[in-house]
Amino acid sequence: ADALDGVLDRSLKREAAQQNLTRLDDIVYEIDKQRGSLKRQAAKARRYTRLRDEMRVLHPAVITMREVHDLAGNKTKDGKPLFYDTGWYKDEAFFTNDAIRPGWRLVSRAVLSGSRSQNYLQQTATLVGHLNTVYGDAMPKAVAEAIAEFEKEKKGLARLLDSDWREAAKRATELQVNLMFRETPAEALWSLALYERVNGERLLPEGSWSWTNKLSSGGYVVVVGDFGGRGVRVSGDYPGSVGGGLGFRFSRS
Repeated sequence: ADALDGVLDRSLKREAAQQNLTRLDDIVYEIDKQRGSLKRQAAKARRYTRLRDEMRVLHPAVITMREVHDLAGNKTKDGKPLFYDTGWYKDEAFFTNDAIRPGWRLVSRAVLSGSRSQNYLQQTATLVGHLNTVYGDAMPKAVAEAIAEFEKEKKGLARLLDSDWREAAKRATELQVNLMFRETPAEALWSLALYERVNGERLLPEGSWSWTNKLSSGGYVVVVGDFGGRGVRVSGDYPGSVGGGLGFRFSRS
């Protein structure tokens, strides 16, 4: 009898333990479900925030920066200058020849979060991080290849920045990730002019600048912004520069 009682007692203990394990499995399963749901909700929230911060811009088939200037009569909706003094760049290729990419593009209204106070290469690393957030596991092949190109070249470009900054600027602006996801000067001016004309609001306002993917004839990377009552300013900067107001706007097809 004592032996039977011992077997029964052990059996009951095993059954109780098994029930506890089953309940534990149910709890873990429920937690996993909730975690998955929270991850999906967080992803939706990030996507909503990203879309809220972007605007959809239609690019005409072919239009240069100079044509944006001329079509608008160099005037904003409220009759003020659209372009600040074009004197230094009126004969530059980025003004006279470079046309915007046709079709619809999604463009961030402001410079990308985290892109201020970074040099051009550091900004490109921030861009790569943003692309990983945007695309995640659904990364298009062309984007993955552009990121891989940057990862391969970034150390050499950082060294080149100290020894030959003009060559570093040329190579950095020619990286596929920058060609694909930064604006050209013409695209920046087109979107700024269009948004102001429709909404009466100046994006990239005074103190805010966006680094593009084009060079001036002097080898500087073209920057656009500081859009106040005297018009949009266009300048050029050394790719190693770091400025609190200098970031870049994200642009994708």
